Amino acid sequence: MKQPRGGRVELGRLVKKGAIVANKKKIEARKKIAVATSKAAKNSHQSARSKTNHAAQHKKPQLTIVRAPVIDPRIAAQLRDGPEQQLVVGPLVQRLLDAGWKLEQMMFGKKEWLVPKSPSEASKREKGRTFQGFPVDIAVFESPANLGDYNSLVFVIECKRPDETSGLEQLDIYFGREPHLRLGVWANSADASAAAVFLFRDEKGKTHPQKRTVAALPSPNSKIDKDYQGLTGHDLIVPSAESLSKVLWDMLGRIVARDSQVTRREEQLDQLCNVILLKLDSDKQARLNPSAEVAFRAGATVHATAETIRVAFANFVDNYPDIFTSPATETLRFSDTTLAECVDDLAPLNLLGVGPEVVSVAFQVLRSAALKQEEGQYFTEPRRVCRRLIWFSYAAMASVSRAA
Repeated sequence: MKQPRGGRVELGRLVKKGAIVANKKKIEARKKIAVATSKAAKNSHQSARSKTNHAAQHKKPQLTIVRAPVIDPRIAAQLRDGPEQQLVVGPLVQRLLDAGWKLEQMMFGKKEWLVPKSPSEASKREKGRTFQGFPVDIAVFESPANLGDYNSLVFVIECKRPDETSGLEQLDIYFGREPHLRLGVWANSADASAAAVFLFRDEKGKTHPQKRTVAALPSPNSKIDKDYQGLTGHDLIVPSAESLSKVLWDMLGRIVARDSQVTRREEQLDQLCNVILLKLDSDKQARLNPSAEVAFRAGATVHATAETIRVAFANFVDNYPDIFTSPATETLRFSDTTLAECVDDLAPLNLLGVGPEVVSVAFQVLRSAALKQEEGQYFTEPRRVCRRLIWFSYAAMASVSRAA
């Protein structure tokens, strides 16, 4: 049976309306799913971030472990407890030991050197009484035999002060209380590249601060002087015969007046000849390598200078045994002070540059000195002594000529 037209239209309208409603419901359902998914994802992200932050907040901090440098067990045994002693003082003492200083000539750690706090306290020290003093981190003396003698204090190192200004102020106080102190150093690190302040005292007593690094700490073989840059072959000066003669006469005069270990005139001349021989050998090496620091030079202390010269002369005797005729002539028996003064006089000169005339000048001085003996006896020793000078000076010049 055929449905009326009006009924079909109404049915179509209802179907269409139902489809629209169903479609809207689907869209709404999809929106709800999308919103729910978005919320879940957001909650998940926040939860993960919260967990990460919580873990980060409760994570144990990484500890930086500073290890103390390896030092000689003898040094470690003398150090007190505390990071300053273990990380600064001990390694600085090790650096000095490596440079050639002896542990027996240093005071530090459990046995620190005390600088008087005032002039009245310094007076007490001079009288051998108990006094109040500032403890010095490291104090270096002339030699092990002079350890603890304030007249032989060479230099000190201050590590307690936190900065350069306060460190320099403390060094100024030390210089005011220690009349023989020649150098004060402030440093709060033992690293070679670490900044340090060096306070030098010149011969007139005036102090000169300089900024350097820890690597510039002096060795026993380097002169303690604000302007010292090392003595090389290029720095040596060829003296005239007249000036050389004066230098030798002055040296001989001091030897006669001051040296208590070598008192006989012939021995004095023989020992002076040995010093000149060693200087000629140093000049020969300087001629061959003029940019290098010369062997015949002053050290940081009188004792260090004398010790270095004696070792060098022993090596010289081993290299040229034929020059020496008896065991008595194979050693340097001058006192430390005499040897250091001889080095101060001769080190800047180039004796080899004088040529054969150096032998003539030396012979005239030695011969004249021999004739002036108080006993009034003629002394033939200079002729034997000068044979050594003649032989070596010509051998040295020939060696240099061949190398050239």
